Amino acid sequence: PSYDDGSFLGRLRSLAGGHVDLTDGFTSHAAYVMDVTSNARALQALGYLLESDADAIILRATQSDIGG
Repeated sequence: PSYDDGSFLGRLRSLAGGHVDLTDGFTSHAAYVMDVTSNARALQALGYLLESDADAIILRATQSDIGG
């Protein structure tokens, strides 16, 4: 979703990076899922994520259409 809804706050959020489009940043869906998986597992190993949270993030990445 775009945060630039025409309002002052919407434009401010948009300029501040409130919306990040990841659809063009990856060469393939597999590359996106691999990157998300790597980062989620690293955060889990450092104690910032529970295993169940990392699994949920990876599942969402797998089900997304980013890079596809």
